[in-house]
Amino acid sequence: MNNIPQYNENEKQIMRSIMNFIKNFKVISALKKANCYKESGIPVLSIFFYLLQLVYTKKSMYMNYQNGTNHPGFAKDVVYRFLNSMYIN
Repeated sequence: MNNIPQYNENEKQIMRSIMNFIKNFKVISALKKANCYKESGIPVLSIFFYLLQLVYTKKSMYMNYQNGTNHPGFAKDVVYRFLNSMYIN
């Protein structure tokens, strides 16, 4: 019986596509115009990329933290504060 890898080639292609989208359509400038920025710590683009990656790979943040796969390098509280910020338009 073979184990199915959690992180396959399809997911790598999806992440490359997301990064190309972010660069080609200048998403970072759109985030700045929407008042979405941080003064210190993890860059907003990293958090936004992680959230897009979760959506398009059909994974949950909870399972990523539990399994230790694709650990983003920041705590889940950072993501929750980003999503719940009342200053982002």
